Amino acid sequence: MLPPLDESLQDKIMLFRVNAAKMPMPSNSPEDRDLFWNTIKSELPAFINFLQEWEIPESLVDSRFGIEAYQDPDLVKGLEVMSHEQRLMDLMEMTILEGDKTFEGTLTELEASLTSDYCFGRQFVKLLSFPNAMQTYMSRLKQKQPDRISYRQSNGQGLWLIK
Repeated sequence: MLPPLDESLQDKIMLFRVNAAKMPMPSNSPEDRDLFWNTIKSELPAFINFLQEWEIPESLVDSRFGIEAYQDPDLVKGLEVMSHEQRLMDLMEMTILEGDKTFEGTLTELEASLTSDYCFGRQFVKLLSFPNAMQTYMSRLKQKQPDRISYRQSNGQGLWLIK
């Protein structure tokens, strides 16, 4: 499980795609595993020296952590598809946005409209399980999909436009 990769977290996480590798030595018996482990231990000083001498390429240097964060694009896309805010957007498309409709209103009006939906209301209730869930998810959607989600103030009220 990973938290959403929002701006506050994106520069702090490395997310790599890895695959199973073939072992470079036999490791099927206890003796083989001991030999393998001892070989790794004997190679560690050289590996540590390599890392200490290696210079980070200028294109990867980061002032905060020394090296720029990396996230595999396919894994990031997979996380976004599974995110709570994307689930909210998918459900809104099936309810209040069905047939190219738009919605404009406060978060309270939006939440009331969604949770009272005959078919999907219970799913919205589950999704909005903590007090500021709607605000959190809508803010994330606004950042990720500014062409579809916007926010403005009118007469002292915050209005959300969803397309």
